[in-house]
Amino acid sequence: MSKNIIYSCLFMLFLISFTNCSEKKNEQEQIVKKEEEPIPKKSVMPDTTQKDEKIIDENQGEKVGEPIKEKKVIDDKKEVKKEPKTEIKKQPKKNEEESTTIEKPKKTYDKVQPYYNGRAVAQSGKKYCLLNQKGEEVTSLKYDFLEGFDVGGDMVRARIHDKVGYLDKNGNEIIPLSFRYIERFNKGLAQAKLIDGETFYLNKQGQKVCDVLDKYYEGMARVKIGKNIGYVDEQGIIVVPAIYSYGTNFTNGLADVKKAGSDNIFTINKKAVCVKDCK
Repeated sequence: MSKNIIYSCLFMLFLISFTNCSEKKNEQEQIVKKEEEPIPKKSVMPDTTQKDEKIIDENQGEKVGEPIKEKKVIDDKKEVKKEPKTEIKKQPKKNEEESTTIEKPKKTYDKVQPYYNGRAVAQSGKKYCLLNQKGEEVTSLKYDFLEGFDVGGDMVRARIHDKVGYLDKNGNEIIPLSFRYIERFNKGLAQAKLIDGETFYLNKQGQKVCDVLDKYYEGMARVKIGKNIGYVDEQGIIVVPAIYSYGTNFTNGLADVKKAGSDNIFTINKKAVCVKDCK
């Protein structure tokens, strides 16, 4: 009898434990299912409320309360301002004197000297003329001699028979052909001699500056005005007045002179200042 009671109790305990285990298993399965179920996303409603703010447009301001205008979409690429094309001004055609193009002479000459300042001396037989850069004659072929352009390039010495003068580059006689000879100009002055033998210095306009006694020495030349002696520089300017009855050429910057009516000879420099034997 006692054994049956014991077996019954054990059986009841087994049933109770079995029932508890089943309930716990069901609870765990439900928890796992809940965890595996996807969480539903909350729907976000767009904010449709308009804000009454003051919107300032790029070109003009808008008042509060007005509907918001659509903003212009600005491209990321910066607009490159095209600079206006600068018109290249056509340079005026160079005149004949500035042109470097030299054309073949229109005629055949025995000799054509090199061009200088837009002109060349041409020779045919025993006669000479001037040519321009187009090969045309500026003067007729009548001169017995033409000597290239003088210092400064604006004058050419010319001769017909035994008379000498100077022409400009256009063939005009700026110093008439009436001299026995004229030296080349040296800084604005040239020594000239007339047919009757009178010798003097003249300028490029053919005007007589003073009578000449010598050539230049150390940039100074003795000249005679009336009966007195003075000195001119290479520009033809009288730097030592013609107040002396006697005077030597300058040597080492000094010259011996004597005034009219005096026997005293003294030494002066190029500024007419006495530096020795002054009285």
